[in-house]
Amino acid sequence: MTINISTNISANTIRFSNTKQRIYMKEHINGKIKNTIYNLMRDLGYHFQGQDEKTKELGFARPKIGYPRLHLFTKIEKDGLTLSLHLDQKKPVYDGATAHAGDYDGPVVEREMARIKQYIEGQTDKN
Repeated sequence: MTINISTNISANTIRFSNTKQRIYMKEHINGKIKNTIYNLMRDLGYHFQGQDEKTKELGFARPKIGYPRLHLFTKIEKDGLTLSLHLDQKKPVYDGATAHAGDYDGPVVEREMARIKQYIEGQTDKN
């Protein structure tokens, strides 16, 4: 099941997607990134968490440890970069579980996505 909801906030299009039980705010930035994704994320205060073997997405978190924390997935595509963001409110309750209390929209997530997008767009060649 895929859910697509679009709204315009400060000229940024926000999409919410639900794919395989993972819900997140999603953005796509067109163009070639001038730096490595690791350096961009570090500049934004994010720490590398690992790579999803199935989707090949790179996971980053801010702050590195503790909750609540922002959780960002990035995927480099032919035409740019796809970002998926949510806010983890607390640690999963059961060992081995991936389900957690998370926010997938709201002012914190929206402001953070706008901040990330603005910074990365400034580090992108649009040609």
